[in-house]
Amino acid sequence: MKPIIHHNEEYWGVAESIILDGGSGLCKLSYYDDEPTAVWLYGVSVIPEKRGQGIGQELLNISISRAKDSNRHYLYLSVNPETWQKEWYIRNGFEIMGPSDDWKYIVLRKNLRDE
Repeated sequence: MKPIIHHNEEYWGVAESIILDGGSGLCKLSYYDDEPTAVWLYGVSVIPEKRGQGIGQELLNISISRAKDSNRHYLYLSVNPETWQKEWYIRNGFEIMGPSDDWKYIVLRKNLRDE
């Protein structure tokens, strides 16, 4: 699958939207100017009828690759600890850092320099 990547300059840094399979899957990467060693991953999502076909994994793989190419050290995300996604991210090399600011979610981090 060839991704569509939309690059957008923001007042706080750079945002990239990654779209796969004609819009069946998407996510967002944020590169904040005040966090020069980090990239944040938001909203990995796949429409229900396309789940289980590897689109989410491909989105994550592209996100990890783009974050590495940015020469930043860590890829962060937050996830509800009560969902299956937490274990999926851990299987993909993320580690639990602790609760998010609102305590509803946990923050996970992948060290991009380890690979």
